Amino acid sequence: MDIYIVDDSFVIEKKVSALIDSLNQKKKYSNLNPIIVDYPQRFYEKISQMEIKDNDIFILDIDLNAFFTGIDIGETIRSKNSKCYILYLTGLEDNAISIINKNIYPWAYIVKEIDDRLFNESLTRTLEEIVLHQMKRQQSSDFTSFSVQNKQIVIPVKDIIYLKSINGYKNSVLVKTMDEDLIVDGTLKKFKNVFYQPFFFRGFRAYIINLNTITEWSREEQYVGFANGDILELGVKSIDKLKKAITEISY
Repeated sequence: MDIYIVDDSFVIEKKVSALIDSLNQKKKYSNLNPIIVDYPQRFYEKISQMEIKDNDIFILDIDLNAFFTGIDIGETIRSKNSKCYILYLTGLEDNAISIINKNIYPWAYIVKEIDDRLFNESLTRTLEEIVLHQMKRQQSSDFTSFSVQNKQIVIPVKDIIYLKSINGYKNSVLVKTMDEDLIVDGTLKKFKNVFYQPFFFRGFRAYIINLNTITEWSREEQYVGFANGDILELGVKSIDKLKKAITEISY
């Protein structure tokens, strides 16, 4: 997801960008794309032409040294997209009324602390909250379609338990859902590019597993249990990989 950073201070912009890069390097997230806005005025003038996606994040300095403010930028962004995320960086706490009156609905206000540690902790916590919110939003609203014998079947993404390659069938994949098993057209390699959400684990050669549907596991008995009561037999190393992945997305 794109994270636009708009601040008068180059030091603040670099600090925010470096923090985002560090989150990516920890492999908790791998798709955070920090974009430092070097020319706020040019950016402000082009917002109306931008494609603003629901998962885009805008980190805005409220008090820009220009003929416009971060409040003006936020108002223009919100008029283009009601679901994207706006964070305000401020040295003051008395701008909230102006922002409320303009219906900007920012996700958070982050005070520019003199203490780098406090600032980093606050921004990290806020970004993690946003990523978690995005995951829940995707899970609750996303639908996907599969081709089954020349028909298109649409099912909620959250109902998918796992996808499995089928030995001897190059262009067919088993899709295990909460209610049924489907043999769908396609390859597991193709579907690994389709199910990009963080809660889908794609680290196995023969499976794509929805981590949110896992309810139990046993290293001793070598199985993983799912919300619908089904189990999948896996080796200890595979179970450990799933446990690690669950820990990372739950952080």
